[in-house]
Parts: sequence; C-alpha cells; structure tokens
Amino acid sequence: MAVYVVALAVHEVMHLVALYALGGQGTLVVHAWRFTFLPITVQSFHAQPAQALAFWPHLIFDFAGPALAALLLGFLTVAVHDPVPRTALAANLLILAFYAVIEPLDVALDAAGAPAHFLLWAEFNYGVPLLILLAASALPAFRVVAGLFWLYYASQKWAGVGWMKPLIQGAAAVNPIPGVHELLALVVAPNWFWFAVAQAVGETVVGLLLVLGLATRKAAVLGLLLALNLALVVAWEASDPGFRWLYYLAVLVNAELIFAEAGWPALGRYKFVPAWLRS
Repeated sequence: MAVYVVALAVHEVMHLVALYALGGQGTLVVHAWRFTFLPITVQSFHAQPAQALAFWPHLIFDFAGPALAALLLGFLTVAVHDPVPRTALAANLLILAFYAVIEPLDVALDAAGAPAHFLLWAEFNYGVPLLILLAASALPAFRVVAGLFWLYYASQKWAGVGWMKPLIQGAAAVNPIPGVHELLALVVAPNWFWFAVAQAVGETVVGLLLVLGLATRKAAVLGLLLALNLALVVAWEASDPGFRWLYYLAVLVNAELIFAEAGWPALGRYKFVPAWLRS
C-alpha cells in the first residue's frame, strides 16, 4: 500500500511535468471526492491545470502522468530482484497502466459525445487498484483462481465449438476498431472453426499450467494474448458497455501473473521438473 501511495503521488507530479512541457501551468490540489454508491468521501490528490486544455493537450496531459510514473517505477522494478518487493512494484506498474488507459479514454469518449461516467467513479478508480494489490498479496491463490477461470471458459468448448460460429462471424459487424474489423471479416469469420479450436486449446493449456504452477510466466503471456483477444473482439458484442470492463480486467489479471512468482503450491518449484516448465 505504501508503494501505491508513492506511485500515485509521482503520477500526479508527472501530470504537472507534462503540463509545463506543453507550455501550460497548474498546481497540485487536494479536494473531496465522494463515492457514487457508498456513503464515503475521501481526500484526493490531483494535478489541476490553471486553464482548460484543448483536446490533444488534454489527452497528452492525462496519459503522460501515469505513463511517466510507470517508466520511473519500471526502472526500479528491473533493478529489484527480491520476489516480494518486485511483486509489489509490478502490481503498481499495472495500476499505473490502468490509469494511463482510463484517464485519456475519458477525455476521448467525452469528445466523441459518448461519455462513460463510470470512469470517474471513485469506486472504479480505487476498486480496480485495490483488486490488483489484493491479488499481489495472495499470488498463489490468485494464480490458481485465474487458472480455474480459463478452465471454466475452456470447458464450455470441450463438447464442441459449433455454438461459437454466430459469435465469431458476427464479431466484425459490431467491432469499430480499424484493422481489427477487417481482420475479423476477411480472415477470422471464414475460418471460424479453426480460430474457435485454437481458443479452446489455448484456454485449456493456460488453465492447466496456472493451476499446476508450471511455466506460469509463459502461461500468463499466452493468457494475456487470449484476454486481449476477448477485450478487442468479444467485449464489443456485450450489450452493456460496463460489462466490457470484465474483459479488460482479465487483461490486467494475466499481465499481473507475468511478473509474479508462482508461489506455493506449484510443481514448477521442484527440481525434477524440466527447466522450461519452472517459470
């Protein structure tokens, strides 16, 4: 938690650094931030521009704060080799990455006339970091739960993938991302069966490796790719925009595991296991 407080402070200071680099002025302020659904008000520390920013400077200002803080914290993470502090630092890197996404996203959606009000909820801004920190403090259980998550999704495909055909073939029609839309329409939809089988195999492999504690970092990388696929493709088929954040959260979960030690119990800790399956 102490690392989180320091990272958050550096994050806001880096907002000011970016603001002055853009030729603007601002200050650090503390103001009351009331939760949306809970009867709680917290004192929040923020960088405040002296004047309203145009779209692009505002986008850069919002992204640069957490991104620059993550860069500094990343250097420290690389230099630390002890697993406990390294895990804490890695968790806070993910939190900064989370802020680097949602802060400019809020500006972009507002400019597009499609505001996502939940991005400004205190519950969301503090809840996701809290989940990441809790996961980092209970990594072995977290790893197993993440593995069971993938096995649950994989098990829905073990009896057959025919039910996925309309989902895969209909994904292009609702996906607005340039490049991804065309890929889905021209490559994925005509070959839906092989992509569905690949998804099922990938989810099964990731789930088994994470539950058993074998090649956990390699499994987490594959899990991150699978989660990105869900976030960029399947999430757009959800009717409720808020539901998409469950897919985005899966991206953070698997990214967390890339930097984490497998913990105990994990088969990868035993010497009889081949080296390539130990981490």
